[in-house]
Amino acid sequence: MVVPRFPQLPETFIVNKFVGLVDAGWDVHIVCKHEMEKNWQIFQPLKDRPELRRRVHEQWPHTSILIVMLLWLPAFLTTFFKAPRTTWQYWREGWRQFGLKTIKQFYLDAAIIAQAPDILHFEFGTLAVGRTYLKKLLGCCLSVSFRGYDLSYAGLEDPTYYQELWDQVDALHLLGNDLWCRAQTRGCLPDKMHALIPPAIDVNYFTSEQPEREPVEITSERPRLSVWAV
Repeated sequence: MVVPRFPQLPETFIVNKFVGLVDAGWDVHIVCKHEMEKNWQIFQPLKDRPELRRRVHEQWPHTSILIVMLLWLPAFLTTFFKAPRTTWQYWREGWRQFGLKTIKQFYLDAAIIAQAPDILHFEFGTLAVGRTYLKKLLGCCLSVSFRGYDLSYAGLEDPTYYQELWDQVDALHLLGNDLWCRAQTRGCLPDKMHALIPPAIDVNYFTSEQPEREPVEITSERPRLSVWAV
């Protein structure tokens, strides 16, 4: 699963999805630009499961060319040690497609290559734009989640913004039928494999029992209400 940051406070659904898939027996790993370490204690499913941290992998830093030059060889050796077959396939197919640009691209993709995924899933449509080449270079299936912004706002000025994605993706996840209709409006074929899974909450987490409250004593016959307007 590819995400920008993990775990993020507004993205409880991704945390629940990650933990739920692991509990269901899937060998799931997260690849992100930044791991938000301070947030692990906020999410109860993660706080109680410290062993899950080994399944979260940060991309190699690329804030400057100097850092990339210093870390390129360690990134290559680490990736090759973890996934030699996938690394070799990436270089073989990448060199045919990108030539010398494969040297740079490999460093950016190293954290994903090291996981040797059978299924590569992007949690947001915009993250997959320009990276569908990974399907061929890694020899894996490709799936993408669309959650609203990516279909309703991103790339509207370009009618071909998602065309390469529609051509390469094996399956889509969308939050509802409206987004599926939007995807087709933006060029997705109606026979594309997809699943509509709307957001939901765990109703067992909440209770309808209301705690007893002490009555509020009103000291005047006419309560005063102050309203601040900005």
